Amino acid sequence: MNEFGVDYKGFDNAISTVKTTQNDLELVKSDYDAAKKILSNDSYFMGDIADSLKIDVYPSFEKSFEAITKNLTTVSEYMGKVRDAYRLADKDSEDIMTSVGKISLINEDGLPISSLFGGRDLGYSTSIPAEIWQSGYVVTCYEEDGWHIGASYDPTAITPGSSQEAVHDAWVKGGAKYKDGIAVLNVDGTDCYLVATSSTFGDVGDVVNVNLDNGDTIPCVIADQKNSQDSNYTEYGHLTDNGTTNVLEFEVDTDTYRSNGYTNPTTSGWGLEWNSSSAVSSIDNYGSVI
Repeated sequence: MNEFGVDYKGFDNAISTVKTTQNDLELVKSDYDAAKKILSNDSYFMGDIADSLKIDVYPSFEKSFEAITKNLTTVSEYMGKVRDAYRLADKDSEDIMTSVGKISLINEDGLPISSLFGGRDLGYSTSIPAEIWQSGYVVTCYEEDGWHIGASYDPTAITPGSSQEAVHDAWVKGGAKYKDGIAVLNVDGTDCYLVATSSTFGDVGDVVNVNLDNGDTIPCVIADQKNSQDSNYTEYGHLTDNGTTNVLEFEVDTDTYRSNGYTNPTTSGWGLEWNSSSAVSSIDNYGSVI
């Protein structure tokens, strides 16, 4: 035990427990692989049920299993880093946590689902009522020279001195990066997608976790705010002609948008793996990054 009251043996025991769990899971996976091989042999099993297992169940299980094992490895490595940092540190425990960084767990699609010691406290969370009928995502084209409304070749300048400009400048300074055709800004080691939302969910520059009703979480930074003066504005987003609401508006690469027929993420099969039928259930706000 060191001067901070840290029990290194406790860290070692925890790491050992995680590794034991991983070994046990590998045994489970071995039995699963053997069962899958038997069931996949058409000379023994045929029909819709077997086909459904091969097409639907197996891939889902394997992706989930891979996410579990990766997360256990991440946890084990993180605990080892914290233990070693305490051993070497001559500062207080808060500095130790900062030097180690955060731990990012992932879901089965490789997207971050939670963070520990991330250094950001949850400010507030806003839930979206079930009666708000949602219809996927929309986009605005976003480039180094500003917005390209409707994928036009002529950019629309971002207002100097605005919060939008501060986010845009941070994005350009970070390399003007896209992920799956959507602008991303790295925050605390996580690529956060740039989005526009209504003011209900926060201010421009706020980092937010967008929680979907299928359990996925999308890390985002609010890069723009939906205009409350628009005729189709609501407190949760823009209202469409068919009565649905678009909560999220992604800032996307113009060429990607054009090459996909001017269609939105997920609805046309490009870009993200988030199911377009999954509505936004809530948005967690962690404060400004600008």
